[in-house]
Amino acid sequence: MRRTVIYLFGPIDSCPDPIQGWRPVASEALSKYATVFDPAGAAITNRPGQEVIELDEFMLEHSNVLLGVFEPGSVGTCREIERAVMLDKPVFAVQIQKSASPYYNDERILVFPDMNNAISAVIKHLLHGSDVEESG
Repeated sequence: MRRTVIYLFGPIDSCPDPIQGWRPVASEALSKYATVFDPAGAAITNRPGQEVIELDEFMLEHSNVLLGVFEPGSVGTCREIERAVMLDKPVFAVQIQKSASPYYNDERILVFPDMNNAISAVIKHLLHGSDVEESG
């Protein structure tokens, strides 16, 4: 049986103060239930940019669930979410900035008020299936 993979998405080098530090917290909480892939680790190893993108895309395609910070100004984050939605992968997000754009209000993205609630929802999803509702 293949182990579940959780892909952590979101800005790597410009995360706003209220949410900074979420990646290690999420990794620790979720590693009990699944393999956690954090592309921030890939980005900081001085790999060429295209190599990082290809690794991220490979891991995203082989993940089962996405968790992260939805930052409208991050091109990479928007690409990750778009790809996940196209692949019908569940996306659990903390949305930092509200927007009227339909792309930021896609019903296929479960939005939570903070990372603790999002992590709890991912765990519930992993243990009980897809009966998770957003709480934001």
